[in-house]
Amino acid sequence: MVEDACRFIEAKKSLHASEFSWEVGDYLFTHVYRKDVEYLRWRNPGKTDSIRDIAAGSGVPHWSLSRWVKAAMVRRWLADAGARPDLPLHHFRALDRLAGHLDAALALAAWAEAGRTPFRDLECAVAHVQRRLDAGESLDEVMAGVPAEIRRRRGRRRPGKAPRVDEQRQIGVLEIVLRWIREAGSLPPSRASGLRDLVTLIRDLASKGAAR
Repeated sequence: MVEDACRFIEAKKSLHASEFSWEVGDYLFTHVYRKDVEYLRWRNPGKTDSIRDIAAGSGVPHWSLSRWVKAAMVRRWLADAGARPDLPLHHFRALDRLAGHLDAALALAAWAEAGRTPFRDLECAVAHVQRRLDAGESLDEVMAGVPAEIRRRRGRRRPGKAPRVDEQRQIGVLEIVLRWIREAGSLPPSRASGLRDLVTLIRDLASKGAAR
């Protein structure tokens, strides 16, 4: 089964990236895991057709295959329920967390499609809905609170500004690099000197930034 999956993936590698992702995800969910969600999620060291086995044989990263098969799985759920939303692959993957709340997944898929919702906002909405539904609230109540939850999360992110780097940790790493240059005897003197000067300059610039 794994060899068949690897051959299928190899044959499809000429496709456009998004088409390739969907075809591979759907193939794995349908033909390898037989639409058995419980088996797909089952983690067991003795499992011989895991995503990692297929990744090792196909050359496609494990995390990519995992995302693709989850997205294909969710799209199948929604299609079986009569919904075929026009959403990017990663939006379907985000809805995977609502496996036990199909009505909520349908509602959020329709909401995301209608509003062309960014992935991060959908991810936030999914987490909010799952948490509230698990706490016993009704779907209508939960969906009504989604916009406020997204605004609250956005307010915490300080839009337009990059996350602050931990300058002290960065400087500490540069100090370790300098020590390595001094102690390593395998570098030619000219290269060691040039590398040492460069790292020292970077460290000094980082130190000035940290002191501001």
